[in-house]
Amino acid sequence: MRKYILLFFLGVIALSFRLYRLDARGLITDEKFTLLNANGFWVGGANQSAFKKTYFTAQDFWEKKGPQDFMDASANADFGTHMVHNVILHYWMKVFGNSDFSVRMPGLIFNVLTVLLIYLLVLKYFRSYSMAFLAGLLFAIDPLNIAQSHIARSYPLSFFLITLATAYFVKLVSGENSKKNFVIYAVLIGLAMLNHYMNFFVPLLHVLIFLVIRNKSHLWTGFILAALANALLLFYWFNWGGGKGAMGFLQDKNEIHKKIAENLQDELSQTIQLASPDVIAKKGIALYYDISVITHGLFEDIKGVKVFLSSLLLAIGILLSVQGHKYKRYAGLFLSLLILALERIYLGSILASAALFVAFYYAVKYLLETRRYEAEKQEFVWLCMGLGMLILPLIFVVRDAYLSGNTTSLTHRYIGNASPFVVILVSIGVIRAAQEKVILGALMLFLMIFQWTNIQKGIQDYFADRSVYNAYFVPERVPNPYAALAKEIQEKAALGDTLVIPGAYKDKYEERFDKGGTVSYKDAQFLNLYFPKDYALIQYVDPKERERLYLKKKDGERVLLFDFKGEEYRY
Repeated sequence: MRKYILLFFLGVIALSFRLYRLDARGLITDEKFTLLNANGFWVGGANQSAFKKTYFTAQDFWEKKGPQDFMDASANADFGTHMVHNVILHYWMKVFGNSDFSVRMPGLIFNVLTVLLIYLLVLKYFRSYSMAFLAGLLFAIDPLNIAQSHIARSYPLSFFLITLATAYFVKLVSGENSKKNFVIYAVLIGLAMLNHYMNFFVPLLHVLIFLVIRNKSHLWTGFILAALANALLLFYWFNWGGGKGAMGFLQDKNEIHKKIAENLQDELSQTIQLASPDVIAKKGIALYYDISVITHGLFEDIKGVKVFLSSLLLAIGILLSVQGHKYKRYAGLFLSLLILALERIYLGSILASAALFVAFYYAVKYLLETRRYEAEKQEFVWLCMGLGMLILPLIFVVRDAYLSGNTTSLTHRYIGNASPFVVILVSIGVIRAAQEKVILGALMLFLMIFQWTNIQKGIQDYFADRSVYNAYFVPERVPNPYAALAKEIQEKAALGDTLVIPGAYKDKYEERFDKGGTVSYKDAQFLNLYFPKDYALIQYVDPKERERLYLKKKDGERVLLFDFKGEEYRY
């Protein structure tokens, strides 16, 4: 009974945060791209005959698209990523429509399922209600995952797929190695890779873990076949499918971002920075804290590499003082007191940071203990996944920032797929440390109490539209202006009227790098998404109008319907 009561509470907590204000704010740019791609439309309308005409209707806009159109659309806008999510969303919208609430719902569902899956998996393999509930709770209240559940993108689906794929990997190496389980495992890995390439860390870690576990001779054939199947899938995808232009796309993107970062007079250089060692170190440490969830936002209190390293020394001092021999205990106590005295201005923050290091120490200690015993192979795999996903994605984004010369890779969504595994590692470390010594239990309790303020702030910032997870919007976004406009137009337009849509607007990137006089069809695309497919109102994209949308009446009168005001309503 306790199992299901805790599961119910986790579900309620996760749903409460994710349903709250789900459709209160309009779609951001990436979400609009998702809607276009999920209907087979290129961002910009290059594969839509409607925009090759001077005048068109929603009937022209909603021309039927085939599988190749969907892959090309994904390749054009998202270098072939998000494909699995877009296919699911395509059929979801056929049933539930494309309101903001509806298109965000699949991500919400997958994220809540991941919360419950984490709880059940930890309970099954570690046989601890406290570890299982803490892991599920951390994922449920994680500001990153709350934010991703409010954004119509593929990341929550990725988190679910890689967690479930790892559950099947654990089954396979633990004796449940039926053909059915191998097929399911191979399919889950394939879907995860097509959904986003950053998920490659998971099968990579599976390979590394497989190489170090014992008693595996009977598993080689199954895993080799699974690997070959997915290698062939990706070979096709990167040569003829949606990923065919991925490498060139990323190279061009990095060159553009580096040019922005190098121009210090450009306002975008405040967000896309040059990747100096100091900037990389600070952003990398901030990501380390945030991906651990329990220390979300802690870098804002610490604000530097020196204090971060001091907290590591403090953790070493604490560990020596509680488990070393007599003289080591004295040395550890002296080191701890010295660090606390030197960094007393950061007392609470440095203690919280040190507590996280201590928790990771006990998680790794547990990992080494489970390595010895075949009966504990499942625990070993999960702990390896947690440690590996804490380290590898961070190394990858730091390396990418260094090579590309800019900081765009040092962002949460690119390491978010680590969160299901890291919350497991953190929870096990926290509980194991608390069970070791009363003083360590007090330290772990302090960590959770102290950090609740930062986690709460992260959640509040997201709901106030002032979050790193969805950019800062001032003023706060309003409900979808394109959907509201489409409804108003249908109420006001009469037979013989013409809708005049602005076509001269360029966003910040286009202003800097697209010097041509091309017409922008994005406003027309985003608006037509909310017209019925048989809507016959004549539309025209004005290549000279930047902001205002008019209804031109049959008698020639132009009625102003909306002013986009640059970026103010183009999220």
